[in-house]
Amino acid sequence: MKVVILLLSIIGQIRDSTVQVQYYGYSYRTDEWWVSEETYFYVYLTDDDPLSYPIMVGYDDDWIDEWGRGYIQFDLSFIPSGATIQSAGLRLYVAYDGQWSDEWDGSWSSLLLYSMEQNLADWYPYSGGESSTLFNDAYDGYLFVDNPFYVEMDPQYNVYYPSDSTFLPLNQAFVDYLNSRLAQGITWVGLGIVKYDEEGSDAGVNFFGEKTYLYVSYRMPNQPVLYDPRVVPDTGEVGSLFSFLVRYYDNYNYPPYAIDAVVLKPDSVEDTFSLSLLQGQAYDGVYGVRVPLSNEGQYYVYFYAVNSQGVYCRVPESGYLTGPYVMIDTIYLYNPAVSADTGTNSTPFTFHIEYYSRFTSCDSVKLFYFLYEPFDSTKQDTLEVMMDLVSGSGLQGTYEKTLSLSIGHYKHFYIAYNYKGAFKYPETDALDGPVVLQSGVGETVTQGGDFEVFDVVGRFVGRVSSPSDLKALNLPSGVYFLRQKGFKSKVKKVIYWR
Repeated sequence: MKVVILLLSIIGQIRDSTVQVQYYGYSYRTDEWWVSEETYFYVYLTDDDPLSYPIMVGYDDDWIDEWGRGYIQFDLSFIPSGATIQSAGLRLYVAYDGQWSDEWDGSWSSLLLYSMEQNLADWYPYSGGESSTLFNDAYDGYLFVDNPFYVEMDPQYNVYYPSDSTFLPLNQAFVDYLNSRLAQGITWVGLGIVKYDEEGSDAGVNFFGEKTYLYVSYRMPNQPVLYDPRVVPDTGEVGSLFSFLVRYYDNYNYPPYAIDAVVLKPDSVEDTFSLSLLQGQAYDGVYGVRVPLSNEGQYYVYFYAVNSQGVYCRVPESGYLTGPYVMIDTIYLYNPAVSADTGTNSTPFTFHIEYYSRFTSCDSVKLFYFLYEPFDSTKQDTLEVMMDLVSGSGLQGTYEKTLSLSIGHYKHFYIAYNYKGAFKYPETDALDGPVVLQSGVGETVTQGGDFEVFDVVGRFVGRVSSPSDLKALNLPSGVYFLRQKGFKSKVKKVIYWR
């Protein structure tokens, strides 16, 4: 299991990391005088038992010549694209004296580190067998330490330890090599550990492979980011204001040279709006703009920024985010009702109306009512009263008012008020009713004569000789108007109740 430890040195710029070895192993070659040379090589994963699988490095010059060369490989995919390696070092954990020591008589050696171009992942798992490619690769690459380093195994039995001699600063050649590989998209690096031949023969050292770590310090790339994009509100009416907001952060404290919202309108035409700093610092803050939207339909948006160094960022990385939905506001009164069309002056009447708007809250609703006399040219006073919100909200509410009315035939209408103005129902004229009769009176008649009969809206419904003949017309209870022939077409009102 790979272990990576990140230590933040300078926020947003230099990071120090420690990564555990991913693959390790060694090649073991023998050169026997009676047979041809043979090479055995072994590749292990870091989750193998570190006490059972070593890295053996040495040279034993006797009647059977033996060589050991070690391999270590690290996964560097955690380093961000565009980062620059600043420095590196290697930590090796030596085995204790006598551990896997049958190959060399002496438990010491001077060692060198070389690059390895072959990917150990292509060989894993492997144990034994004849091959020389990895053995040679461990010695043919670039040299990554300027001088041989001397290592002794731990003289104390059954103890392994990290000594000062086993932390190795890697040279500039390694730093340049690693930067070159990362620039090519190669996210692993391999090293070969070999004995320095001039140091002497018949000696070597062993390492616990899993306890090998690479230390790298790298400079983060300058990469501003945009995040937390928002549009407020997400729905609204045509012509209203919408806020486009996004957070900007630059890890090198560079301010944006430009930061814009690109809004795709319902007609598929883009509008670009420049954003201003609303909160925080220029390199770490909230930017936004508030603009009216005049097209009905669905909008989409993306944000982009270019910092003062010319580095570009965008959210989302491609395409658009869903923006606000813009609608034409609808405001109207509907579903008017009166609890009874006809009643008496002892029975209250309840007036009912409902209000609806997508975006505009109602401030109040008033009921207006007046007595209606179709043949009376005298203007009747219009009375008004505030209605009560009995359910719902300012956007969608039900309003009612209960009144006791005097005798007569009424008409009524409603007006709703909001910040946009007054909205009347019905838009013209008024609603008919109710008709209020005298409580406890069967019928009221006027003087006799020959009469034409009209209902409350002025329609002719018959002729009678006297008001008492209204029964013969089989009319419902209500208010009627009788126009007597002669007498200058004088009109009489009759409240008739069957």
